[in-house]
Amino acid sequence: MKRICLTLLAILALAVPSTQAGAQSWPTRPIRAIVPYTAGSGTDVTARVILNQLSSELGQSIVVENRVGAEGTIGTAAAAKSDPDGYTILVQSSALTIAPSIYQNLTYDTARDLTAVALLGVSPNVLIIHQREVSGPFTNLFTPPRLNRDHSRSRRRGLGPTRT
Repeated sequence: MKRICLTLLAILALAVPSTQAGAQSWPTRPIRAIVPYTAGSGTDVTARVILNQLSSELGQSIVVENRVGAEGTIGTAAAAKSDPDGYTILVQSSALTIAPSIYQNLTYDTARDLTAVALLGVSPNVLIIHQREVSGPFTNLFTPPRLNRDHSRSRRRGLGPTRT
């Protein structure tokens, strides 16, 4: 068993330099990151924090480009039309999945033109109204408030569908 382990280590030691010599180095130039929302938005801040760390690890600049408009579809279209060379990335929110059902004439197909790489985070969404508005137009959307064990009131808890 010890002989097998030493043999594998020797093979790996010999293989590592040869694979590094044959591999192309990436990235060799700055990477463009498209964020289809305004600077300072939640998606933009998340992108900048994560991309700053990624830039340090890669040893290459990542330039954030905010391409805003049409609920993120303008920036998404720019990313979808970019050269598929690994030097353009898109940092998008869940609006990416909703856009095809809202906009009939998108210039891109999310399934064909884009590939998901990583989930960067999860952000809960809530609807908050003034306490005096409980009898207003939003009441038909929710069940009556209920008293929780901690004596706080809530309408609905947990995950639910996105409503447009």
